[in-house]
Amino acid sequence: MSPVPLASIVVPVFDDAASIRAALASATAQTLADVEIVCVDDASTDATAGIIEQVALGDPRVRLVRHDDNRTAFQARRTGILAARGEYVLFLDGDDELAPRAAEVAGGRAQESGPDIVGFGVDVVERDGRTGGTNERRLQPAHDRRDGSDALTGLFSEGGRAQGQLWRHLYRTSLLREAYALVPDDLALARVNDLPLLFLAAALAVERSRRERHHQDYGDAEHCTRRGDPHPQTRCRGSGGHALQSTDAVPRPGAAHDEGAGHRTMCGPDPCR
Repeated sequence: MSPVPLASIVVPVFDDAASIRAALASATAQTLADVEIVCVDDASTDATAGIIEQVALGDPRVRLVRHDDNRTAFQARRTGILAARGEYVLFLDGDDELAPRAAEVAGGRAQESGPDIVGFGVDVVERDGRTGGTNERRLQPAHDRRDGSDALTGLFSEGGRAQGQLWRHLYRTSLLREAYALVPDDLALARVNDLPLLFLAAALAVERSRRERHHQDYGDAEHCTRRGDPHPQTRCRGSGGHALQSTDAVPRPGAAHDEGAGHRTMCGPDPCR
């Protein structure tokens, strides 16, 4: 791993002993070797931290940061972002898994076209292996690319259902740090804790896009897999834009033609529909 990896995979965890080993295995198996895995233990009461420490002994790319008290996943992600050394950040929950080329495909698209946010498509996989349900269709990117203010409305359409899952995107690390600087250090959000940050990040990406466009115009004138809970199992398919870009290039892991990336989450006992 280089001193400054291309991507940091931030893994907020709390009592994920049953699934964290598989989650980390999917992160360390990325085809892009130039990653780091930053695990933030939010005061787990089980063996989660110990398992992470065991994995870290065999792979120096894995780091563990501990919270002395439970601050919710919202603050665990903040801790991970502040600790991240990569130019870009991917999120992986402790009960999810990444497909092998997740970081490679998403990071490559970010480098190619320079967006602040790269969106993923999602495969929702039931415990019996079924895919293609209603929830899967709802979670797919709605646009290939959105620039300027369209990036914000593409993610949060007026009158539409807000989709705030942070794990469906890769982000420029500096963008997320800027977003977290706008919220209190002690803010605790027990539910829907990723949606506010995604909204702030999208709004900031729009502002960055405007600044870049303004600079460019003047320059041209002179010489642009969650397991065991109600959430579905997801495998993300890389996406790429200027403020926001999306691609849908990755079949599910293990497919004969495996083009890329994925985020994998296992359904709970109830159907993920």
